[in-house]
Amino acid sequence: MVTVFNDLPDLSLIEIFSYLSCEDALWCFNNFNIRLTKLLIERGFYCHVNLSSTRYHRFKTLLSLLRFNEIQSLIIDCYSSPLQLKSWPYLPHLRILKVKGVRDFVDVYNFVRQHATTLIYLTVESSRYFETCGIGKKLCYPSWNLCEFINKILNHPCALRSLDLGMESSFFLHHWPFKTIQIPLLYLAITLDTADVLLNIMSTEPLPHTLEQLH
Repeated sequence: MVTVFNDLPDLSLIEIFSYLSCEDALWCFNNFNIRLTKLLIERGFYCHVNLSSTRYHRFKTLLSLLRFNEIQSLIIDCYSSPLQLKSWPYLPHLRILKVKGVRDFVDVYNFVRQHATTLIYLTVESSRYFETCGIGKKLCYPSWNLCEFINKILNHPCALRSLDLGMESSFFLHHWPFKTIQIPLLYLAITLDTADVLLNIMSTEPLPHTLEQLH
């Protein structure tokens, strides 16, 4: 008796899915048949999208497979595909965004503002990086000042409650100019230059009353 792939029970297929990344699962099984599509939906591959290892050419194809109205969390990597942030349409139910390898804060800010009414958790990871110049390399930093980015984010009313800027030692905040902000953050993770910045953060309204975790 010959057993074909579609004869496998649901539990076996779910076990196979557990070894696959979001990218690979959607690439291989999206629209394969109704049964597999239902399993992909049940396992959250359309709701929690991780394209952090996706190169641009594959990303363009995957973008056409996604269900934008169902996406609740999104992870992308600007090192893998620098143009990803500019390619997304509006995602009406996006609550969690994690962006790795950020080189241009303007793109991140524009994306966040587009989803200001739904986005609750924002993680932005960046660091200095090397850029090829002929036969040599030069050390570069993300464009747009980190302090300016925070100023733009925290002083516009939105749904954001968690801001994680990573713990990269070369990517730190050297100045906290605010006395008050518009967002009652519950969680803040950021690398600081001096203890004075920490004191300034904790004296910024309404953070003394709302902030539950500071890292």
